[in-house]
Amino acid sequence: MKIAGLRLQAFVRKFISCSRGYAVAEFAVTLPAILLTAFFCTWFLSLCVTQIQLETLAGSAAREISRGNLHVKETSVLPANVHMQITQHADVVTVSIEKLQLFPIKFLRLTTQLHASSTAKIEK
Repeated sequence: MKIAGLRLQAFVRKFISCSRGYAVAEFAVTLPAILLTAFFCTWFLSLCVTQIQLETLAGSAAREISRGNLHVKETSVLPANVHMQITQHADVVTVSIEKLQLFPIKFLRLTTQLHASSTAKIEK
């Protein structure tokens, strides 16, 4: 009995001390989650940058239209998936810009609608 107990202890010690492949296996399991998290963080940062650009564009367009420097025909030169709407009520002009932002990984099919608007008083 004592010999069998010693053999079992030796086997358990050898099994516990032999951990050569565990790190690689754990890394292989966690790598997809790490990559997906990195993609989501990058996409979120690109959404923030795009929203700031839309806010700046809406403000500049409203200011230029209110000063009479920019005409509606000139605003048709916009990037893809960007729609600009200009409304004018009495002496106020409002510029609304919308953009559909797609996630860079095709199989996830995530989209976000970004919106920015700006209002300016028409200068005469």
